[in-house]
Amino acid sequence: MAGKATEAACAFEEAFDREVDYRDPHLSAHLLQMRATLYGCSGDPAFAAHLLELVTRFYDEAGERHLGGRARVAQSIHASRAGDKQAAILLNLEGLRRVDRTRDPALVLAALHNRMLLLLTLGRKEEARETARLGADCDGSGPVAMRLRWMEGRILQSLGELEEAEQALRESRDGLSALGLQLFTAMASLDLCETLLLQNRFQEAQSEASTGERILLGLESREKYYAALLMLEAAFSSSGAPIEQVRRALAILREKVAGS
Repeated sequence: MAGKATEAACAFEEAFDREVDYRDPHLSAHLLQMRATLYGCSGDPAFAAHLLELVTRFYDEAGERHLGGRARVAQSIHASRAGDKQAAILLNLEGLRRVDRTRDPALVLAALHNRMLLLLTLGRKEEARETARLGADCDGSGPVAMRLRWMEGRILQSLGELEEAEQALRESRDGLSALGLQLFTAMASLDLCETLLLQNRFQEAQSEASTGERILLGLESREKYYAALLMLEAAFSSSGAPIEQVRRALAILREKVAGS
């Protein structure tokens, strides 16, 4: 897949050199955005982020604040993938400030979801909680809304608000399942497992772990999760407290999911 993306990027470079007309900011922005997508797919997120910086400038020149905001949100994603989490946070915030929420509510939800992930990664839990509250104001039961609710459950758990976390994780697990999003359903179930363990509800936690494991083993990409699932099984088979082993297994699973 990466090889094909690289070939596509090279082919696009030739077409871009012929077609780009910097006198037309809309066309230039559109072509640069396509170019950024190809470079992001071919494994060069830093260059993709650079291209999206130019895209925003073109949209600013054309007076397109909303479209510039979309470009900033995309730039934030590529900056994060390139390892610059702090820049990604700032770009995400700028994007959220620019976009028209009534014009593209799904984009707002996606941007909030990404912001919550970044804040959690950086350990900024209270800010993540505030972002979750913003997400709660965006009505919806679609895929991004359910993933936001899932992230909210993780944040509440990390803050020790276990009953609220349990409710959020149960709702998101059921919602994601109804949408057929099996991978995220499994992860929500495993996060619920961890929350139940923190409440010393071992049998319920084990049942949730089994549910998440069964879903992951039913996926085509199941081989990616074998090592973590073995660790998870070992945690519940050991005589000691399984919480730290469960957390290590979940950390590995999240890395695999993030790379999917």
